Amino acid sequence: MARGAGTVGRSPRRATAYPAAALPGGCGERRGVLRSSNFSDHNEWPPNRSFDGDSSKFTLLPSSTIDRYGTEYGTFASPEGVPYRYRALKPGSDGRPYNVYEVVKPITVDAGDIKGWFGYEGGGTQYELLDKIINLVRDGSLKRR
Repeated sequence: MARGAGTVGRSPRRATAYPAAALPGGCGERRGVLRSSNFSDHNEWPPNRSFDGDSSKFTLLPSSTIDRYGTEYGTFASPEGVPYRYRALKPGSDGRPYNVYEVVKPITVDAGDIKGWFGYEGGGTQYELLDKIINLVRDGSLKRR
């Protein structure tokens, strides 16, 4: 299998897994805040398109599910269920629309680990799609769930 090829829910580098210490009330949340590089500056997006290191080409397969906080005019998503604290989202994004999509046609994305930022731990998996979510819904590549 080529580097970066795989199935949804698996990072090109590791399977998506979340430590028990990161559960609500656990010490993982506190450690993430301390590790974040710009806790007090919420106006600047992380470098490298929020990837923690390199991204790899990756194919999302039909029947996989992804999710996104924010409008359908964005190009970033994650495997469904990645906890909010493991994403690099601006504070307040959890109050934005949350949508889940089913992959209908194979979609090539850039995939990788998320850099800790905005006081959040990071470490989840993110996908940068080559087109806006709305366009992928319109062309039948994604279906709203």
